[in-house]
Amino acid sequence: MYKKLISYSQAIGSALKNNMKKNKNIIIAGLEVNYSSKVFGSLKEPFNFFPDRFIQSPAMENGLCTILAGSAITGIRPVFVNNRCDFLLLAFDPIVNIIDKWRYMYDGNAGTCPIIITAVIGRGWGQGATHSQIFHNFFSRLNGFDVFLPTFPSDINNVLNYTLQSNKPSIILEHRGLFEIKENLYKKKKYRYGKANIVRRGKDLAIITLSYGTIQSMHIYNELKKNFGKKITIVDLVTVKPLDVKSILNTAKKHKSILIIDIDNAFSGMASEIAFIIHEKYKNVKVRRIGNAASPAPAANNLENLFYPSNQKIFDECCSLLKINNKKKKIDNNYKFMGPY
Repeated sequence: MYKKLISYSQAIGSALKNNMKKNKNIIIAGLEVNYSSKVFGSLKEPFNFFPDRFIQSPAMENGLCTILAGSAITGIRPVFVNNRCDFLLLAFDPIVNIIDKWRYMYDGNAGTCPIIITAVIGRGWGQGATHSQIFHNFFSRLNGFDVFLPTFPSDINNVLNYTLQSNKPSIILEHRGLFEIKENLYKKKKYRYGKANIVRRGKDLAIITLSYGTIQSMHIYNELKKNFGKKITIVDLVTVKPLDVKSILNTAKKHKSILIIDIDNAFSGMASEIAFIIHEKYKNVKVRRIGNAASPAPAANNLENLFYPSNQKIFDECCSLLKINNKKKKIDNNYKFMGPY
């Protein structure tokens, strides 16, 4: 069998190019979509094949999103690209008041609005309070959208293939720390809409997480197995809307302790919702949450290391739940980001 490692960035480009070949109505629009870096290289391949289907815009997120929503209603398949999720806030009006409610307001009689919104999220190299935010907890309460946070190249490939054929609007959030992650895409991972992936299995503890939190959890899995012979289950959610409640409850049924790792604030978001879902049915399961500090993100590297959940903090929390005396064992805390933007 032909095998090739493909990066997250390459998987995005390949999926877009292949779908654009099949569907002439797919366009890609946004600020700096034809900029030299092509969003960490993810748009290079489709741009090389279809440069005339790229729409470079000024900084007009609200207006552009409204225009693209109208094009989606009339049969175009737009991909609205945002290099930073922070500025997607400017398009909240059409997202919340038009796209999310379009099918409901007209009972499906005015067609669908299958716009795809992609945005880069998360920590980079010291981007501060307004360039590294993550809004999946906001978006998860939208009723008309699917909201995805794919972790691996196969996941982003499958999600794009699905959303580019779906009649629903979609939001896909891509973490900066994932663009150089590589995987053998030719193993043909089957896509299951709205289903979480069990990326590691173990009986001693479960971690429920998503996006870059999954990469961190895999590192913790290796440390716990190597140093203490413990095996943990890692549930990678992939989507927050819909949320895979069945997999969450199946995991809770099999484990006495669960750690929920969000890549945003743990308060009033995905972590809180999952904790409630678990406690509503399994009151004896011990649940803890880890997320970003409850403050705006700092720019200084030493403060960033305190703001974001480190591998060390996750490892120590796991040891606490497992009642392991880790004797202050230090593990690799390096953030594996590869720039530049």
